[in-house]
Amino acid sequence: MTPIAVALCKENEMSFEDVFRYQYTISSSELDLAGFTTHTLGPVVLQTGEALGCLELHDARGRLFGLIFGVSAPHDGQPVDTFLRDRFDSQANDAASVFESRLTHLSGRFGVIVTLGDDHRFYTDASGMIGANYCAESKIAATSVNLCIPRPADADGLAAAKPGVFALDYTSDHAVSRLNPNHYLDLDTFETKRFWPREDDIFHLDPPQYAAALDEIILATRQIINRMAAENSVAVPLSGGFDSRSIVALADDVTLHGISQIHTHVTTKINITDAAVANQICGMKSIGLEVHNTLRTRRFPGIDSPKYIESRCKIANGGMGQPHNFLLNGTYTRVKRDSVVLRGQQIPILRGLFVNNADSAHWTADTIAAHFMNLLQLNDLEDEALRADFKMRVSAIYDELPTNARQRALDLLLVEAVNGPDLTSWMCAVSQSFYTSPYNSRRMIQLFSSFDTKFRRAGHAMNLLLLRADPSLMGVAFLGAAKKVSSAENDQLIEARRKWLEGIRSTYRWVFGHDAEAVRMIRFRTDGIVR
Repeated sequence: MTPIAVALCKENEMSFEDVFRYQYTISSSELDLAGFTTHTLGPVVLQTGEALGCLELHDARGRLFGLIFGVSAPHDGQPVDTFLRDRFDSQANDAASVFESRLTHLSGRFGVIVTLGDDHRFYTDASGMIGANYCAESKIAATSVNLCIPRPADADGLAAAKPGVFALDYTSDHAVSRLNPNHYLDLDTFETKRFWPREDDIFHLDPPQYAAALDEIILATRQIINRMAAENSVAVPLSGGFDSRSIVALADDVTLHGISQIHTHVTTKINITDAAVANQICGMKSIGLEVHNTLRTRRFPGIDSPKYIESRCKIANGGMGQPHNFLLNGTYTRVKRDSVVLRGQQIPILRGLFVNNADSAHWTADTIAAHFMNLLQLNDLEDEALRADFKMRVSAIYDELPTNARQRALDLLLVEAVNGPDLTSWMCAVSQSFYTSPYNSRRMIQLFSSFDTKFRRAGHAMNLLLLRADPSLMGVAFLGAAKKVSSAENDQLIEARRKWLEGIRSTYRWVFGHDAEAVRMIRFRTDGIVR
């Protein structure tokens, strides 16, 4: 069978090998895919694009039990094949349970096929950022809908009524479903089953446990970044916000100075301030910053045109979502080819992003469905059958959650049903470089969400993480404060930041039992930066 992706590339005069270079297919027989490499695991055939790395996995007895592709790193910083091999027996009765436990501590953007006993299974990273769609008719799983089927995608239901809006397991084709990242796909039956969270996972921390949890996040992230940087050419986008700054804060100095490209995209006027903040951070760390200014987009014919880029993205991601501006204006091409780009995805959970009611008792299946419809701008959906179908799908994944996880149901389902599909839609559209996040592990998501929700929403957890990991970076203005400055920050504004920081230091003493290191406030300046 030849997937429709091949014909679409040919019709649009695009290189299939290049558009799909970071993608994969899983099937029972080899597909006609130019430039893809074929790997086999028993009856399962995995094919990977020319730039998508793949490793064989062997258990402690030397038996081949799996194939892992993409970019991944465990919390302890070992090579992933070593981490998954150590004392592991793939034929033991508890092999699946042991493997899934280790998968909880694996971060990145990846897929993994395993043979455990007589079972053949497919798992993905914690948010499904690798892209995972499956078709029970063709018995193919793949990054893109366009790799799953031999014909043009044919949407129905919500996907037809609201083109470009994708969530839950909806896709752009009626016969293809998106794999929930916390389900595995049985490659024999093409049925799925939830494996995480587990019944004994704890999703609540008491304040005396906050210090240990923050230190676990810092240590694990540092080791994950170190491993990813040791095995790949790494780039880091840096802005004026919390999420990207956290990666600079949690990377150790040797790794930070070895990063191949630290950059800021300037695609809107506010990004000018982002660049100024990033410039101060890099100056403090004695590292270089590239500013990619495409604020005044030039229009070119042919392969540089936004229309061409939009077509390319939609062929690559199967028409799942609208391409982001940084793709359409070509900014993404400024990132070095084949870089592994580390973004601060998932850490917004530590700030309670999109959790607009801190009372966990409020978040039932019905209220979560209503919240998701609002976030996805579906409130104007008039078809009652489609509204009911959406609510039914939310209820289905809510009902699967073990009781212990329901107190953080909104955080968990946001990752599974809303944020994950959005990340997948644009990450899988890019073939210039490979985007991932050091925070994308199930254990990280568990830790982030386990702090008290009011504590998270107030910014305390994130601020403490940064102050604990690298106090010096708390002296550089964040975007909110920087936007108030027209040229050079005056003493009054610096004093306001100092008082804000004193409040954080007070919370730090309450959590850690001692004072944080002193922080030198850096006067923020915008003059001389990108115009």
